[in-house]
Amino acid sequence: MMTIHFTPEPAPESTSLAIVKLANAELRFTEGPLAGLTIIGFSIWRRHDGTRFVRVPTTEVKGISYPTIQPTGVAAPLFDLQSAILAAYRAQKHIA
Repeated sequence: MMTIHFTPEPAPESTSLAIVKLANAELRFTEGPLAGLTIIGFSIWRRHDGTRFVRVPTTEVKGISYPTIQPTGVAAPLFDLQSAILAAYRAQKHIA
């Protein structure tokens, strides 16, 4: 089983920013081979039009950022994970 935990970011001083970081997210595993492990580095962002999106953890090599979580084939599992993180954020924050 996996749970998603959020750490809210302080409200920005300026509301005119194009995108605003809302929270950091981490995936905590309680069962199976990943039990006791946490994946950190996810973040929830809001665009100026109000839409929200998830950034996945990345690592930088020679100035280029690469996602540390990548699909092995089609990208659907990664999109599903991002959707699950957004749904959990909405549920915990009571956001439509």
